[in-house]
Amino acid sequence: MHHMATTTSRGTKHERRILINVVIGAALVFVLDVLFPLGVASGVLHVGMVLIALRSTSERMVIGTAIACSLLTLLDMPLSPGPGQTEWWKVIVNRGLSLFVIWVTAILGRQRNRAAEAQRRHLSELAHLGCVQTAECLAGALARR
Repeated sequence: MHHMATTTSRGTKHERRILINVVIGAALVFVLDVLFPLGVASGVLHVGMVLIALRSTSERMVIGTAIACSLLTLLDMPLSPGPGQTEWWKVIVNRGLSLFVIWVTAILGRQRNRAAEAQRRHLSELAHLGCVQTAECLAGALARR
């Protein structure tokens, strides 16, 4: 029981650390995005925050990070000084591409995490079946004696 509590506590600390990293990273990307001209597709840097969130076991954290980064990418447009030398249509295309990459990363990353979890479960079940089969063989050998 104590081992389970320690593992859960360690897992909670890990999740909290990931959340803190995501929040700080997203805030830094947002500040950089506001300070530089909109023509720069720095919104794509939010993909890094999604990748950090994918280290979590929480699907809610990944989706929440993707939503937050999408909103920050869009919120930058009215807050920044303007497109500078870049036409607005290019700014809008860059933001659209940033949103696309954020969500593709989140969706594909979650699929990969789910597949890895299923593989871990299957390997665990296979190991258990191997132990059961070994125990049956030993029981059979002892019964013949």
